[in-house]
Amino acid sequence: MNLSLHRFSPFFRNRNSYLLKGTFFLSATGVLCKIAGFFYKIFLARAIGAQEIGLFNLCLPLCTLCVTLSGGGIATILSRLAAQYTAQKETQKEQRFLLASLLGSLLLSLFCSFLLYYNASFLALHILQNEACAPLLRILSLTIPPAALHACISGYFIGKKQIAVSALSQIFEQMLRIASVLFFYALFLPSQKRLDSTVMALGHLAGELSAGLFCLLFLVLKTPFPQKMSPSSLSRDLGEVFRLSAPLNGSRVVLCLFQAAEAALLPVLLVRFGMAASDALGLYGILSGMVLPLLLFPTALTSSVSKLLLPVVSEAHTLGQPGKIQATVRTSLSGGLLLGLYFFTLFFLFGNELGTLLFSNASAGACIRQFSYLCPLLYVSTILVGILHGLGKTAAASFQSMLSLGLRLLLLLLLIPRLGLSGYLLSALAGQSIVFLLALLTLNRAGSLPRYFLLTLPRPLLACAVTVCGGMLLKRWLFFESGGWICLIGGGLLCSALFFSVYVRIKASADR
Repeated sequence: MNLSLHRFSPFFRNRNSYLLKGTFFLSATGVLCKIAGFFYKIFLARAIGAQEIGLFNLCLPLCTLCVTLSGGGIATILSRLAAQYTAQKETQKEQRFLLASLLGSLLLSLFCSFLLYYNASFLALHILQNEACAPLLRILSLTIPPAALHACISGYFIGKKQIAVSALSQIFEQMLRIASVLFFYALFLPSQKRLDSTVMALGHLAGELSAGLFCLLFLVLKTPFPQKMSPSSLSRDLGEVFRLSAPLNGSRVVLCLFQAAEAALLPVLLVRFGMAASDALGLYGILSGMVLPLLLFPTALTSSVSKLLLPVVSEAHTLGQPGKIQATVRTSLSGGLLLGLYFFTLFFLFGNELGTLLFSNASAGACIRQFSYLCPLLYVSTILVGILHGLGKTAAASFQSMLSLGLRLLLLLLLIPRLGLSGYLLSALAGQSIVFLLALLTLNRAGSLPRYFLLTLPRPLLACAVTVCGGMLLKRWLFFESGGWICLIGGGLLCSALFFSVYVRIKASADR
């Protein structure tokens, strides 16, 4: 193995590790799905128009809220307990909890689906303020049960360290969603009938059904269920499922409501700052549709790490291996921080050029550079959540997330009318900092934070500072600012080489 690569990151010390292979597999799947989704959205924009896409996106949060309520928390709990029971070799308990989790998720999803379907007209008229949303909500209500089962079964197999099921179901879902929309497009093309947002809802339904059926079929073929289970035992296990998942489900529902409130408040508060209503809405569109998706693109990697850390940490916690937990925490947090600072460096140095070349929008470029400060905290916080769930600190993670969003909303109300978009950045930084610090304190109390871990933080920070200074000099001397894609790629490669070479040298000096 190359010596510099060995020194560069702990992730490369064991090429055959579950965490490394699983992260690569899930990240590759996520990137492929995002690329396919990118071209899918370009096709939809031309086939049905931006207004119809906006109508569908207006309905989607209600469906997401129902799926979160019926399957999100149960999937996380199931993933942790599957890893725990597997480590303890308690197959019977594992099978019983799996069956109870699937039944509980199905009951909740059917209830949510029923409510959404029969109240679609009321919700469309009084909540979404658009009657055209009613038929879309009825179609989307049918996606809730398969989506909830998909989430639970994927969580179970991740807990069992069988990540192929989760990855393949994502690909299967995306392929069927796109294929069904293309089918309807080809079907109506000869009649010259213009498609509307209904085709997106039908495509969403086809994707969720295919992924749910794929996971369910794989589960039936690969997992034995208990032969005998009394109603009293099943009801007791079902009650345990609801008891364990209730805090997580409740917090995720609150998070969804907080995020919806934030989305609704931001344009209003920008108007109070002094912007015209159309300009405020346009700036919000740039931020939500261009800037944040680009900044969050690397979370395809950190989200994969977060999912895979849950069973690894849970198994080590169950077997009483604090050393393994600390090593895992050290590796994952170091890698997440390094990744966050690296992308902060690139977005800070080349944000203006990325906004102009990708979106043909100078305002997007300025926002990319301004909001690049969020990258380190965003990426590391995602990993910290996975570690806390693995340790069984679900309630603590949920409380920290709600506290973060509550503080963020309060600061939004106070800062944006005075500072504009800078107030939004400050509120987001404060919220993410709270999550980061409280998660580290929770890990420290649990004895899972490695000793002297904070002393390793200056290494990537110094590499970041050197690269930012060097990159600004490169841009000024070599005129990268005036070029197009060739200069942008060349500057990015030079800065990447400088960042990692400085980090490797600093780390090598510290390890001597």
